[in-house]
Amino acid sequence: LRLTAFAGAVTKGTSVPAKLAEALLTAEASYRGQRGMAGQVGAFKRLFSHQLSLVQLSSTDSSITLTARTGLIPITVVSSAPYTIHGVLTVRSTKFKFPEGATRTLRLAHPTNSVRVHVVARTLGDSPVTVSFSAPGAAGDLVFASGQVTVRSTATSVVGVVLTAAALAILL
Repeated sequence: LRLTAFAGAVTKGTSVPAKLAEALLTAEASYRGQRGMAGQVGAFKRLFSHQLSLVQLSSTDSSITLTARTGLIPITVVSSAPYTIHGVLTVRSTKFKFPEGATRTLRLAHPTNSVRVHVVARTLGDSPVTVSFSAPGAAGDLVFASGQVTVRSTATSVVGVVLTAAALAILL
């Protein structure tokens, strides 16, 4: 299923999915015996993992500060794959709303692919935003890359400004 999802995510002109399928079929050949099968399955897993590792999220494990309740979170997907990958970028957080939606369809045709996600903070302080890039469609359980971005919201509310101004006026 993961191999099928991968084949659906990469450009049709590449031979990588066919080579991976051939490696998997070789592993299933009955003439190899148990040890031979295990070794071939291990080789397939390493080849497949290598292809998935060609996509990374470079803006994760970082911190972004919003000085207002709304803002844009920059997310960069880096691909060193020699083929184009189609997928879905998904963001999740309990502390933020995503007015334009929590998913974006991306086409990774360049080494660096940047996206800005519009957010609205529900609360102040540090909040994690989970980011993942996965295969499109029903087979979206194939995740190429995932990570977290810490977003700090430091917006000052109107009530806070009014109370601070009132306190200063009383002190003066």
